[in-house]
Amino acid sequence: MDEETRARISIILAEFDGRDVAIGDAGRENTKTVNRVARLVRLNLSGGEKTFRRNVAVYKVADSLETLEIGAERAGGGVWRLIARWTGTDAPAL
Repeated sequence: MDEETRARISIILAEFDGRDVAIGDAGRENTKTVNRVARLVRLNLSGGEKTFRRNVAVYKVADSLETLEIGAERAGGGVWRLIARWTGTDAPAL
């Protein structure tokens, strides 16, 4: 993956990461994030975590060592905090 693509993905992730949304909007926002990133690179679902407090999918970026974590964690009061960030060995700093 080239640096321009990596920068564009980082911008998309930054738009979503840390935002607080209602429980009903969390899934819709996560789908938007995955769809926007998938237009730039191929993503392969490689795992995740689904608990009462956290619902996160881990995607492997094709042809790269990086992975993305996209999902949400419970913030309380019916509010969920979105997670959209790089993970993995060569994850760039945001």
